[in-house]
Amino acid sequence: MRQEINGELARWKQAGFDFRVDYLLCGVNAIVTGEALFSALDGGSTTEVQRGLKDVTTYLDGWLNIVWGRLGLDHDRVLSSKFALLVLARFTHLNGGKPPTVAERDRLLYRFIHTGMWGRFAGSTETVLTRTCTPSRTTGSTGSS
Repeated sequence: MRQEINGELARWKQAGFDFRVDYLLCGVNAIVTGEALFSALDGGSTTEVQRGLKDVTTYLDGWLNIVWGRLGLDHDRVLSSKFALLVLARFTHLNGGKPPTVAERDRLLYRFIHTGMWGRFAGSTETVLTRTCTPSRTTGSTGSS
């Protein structure tokens, strides 16, 4: 699995996005458990983690393509909110892996931009991701039930 992780990181680095192992594992954790703290993975099976890695890389690829195409954020230095991408990946997972509708996509991109502008993930990333992922279980992209 380490080779797969390093392969994905190298592929993204070649495309201009410098993600780290802990970032990708945080994404796997968000997909597999819905939590940000790594301790949530304690009871997870190897199969679940491998599937989570496959899913999170697919979802992140999709969102990077959307962010690149719609917002022009085409490399790491202009990507102000990397951790918001994990929330978008979690949204996609909860949506059955389907891409968002146009209206959902636009609302989510609006929130993505604002997380970067206002420093939503400037504090303890795990704490903020936990608070952010929890409502996404029951609410849609609008943030209301």
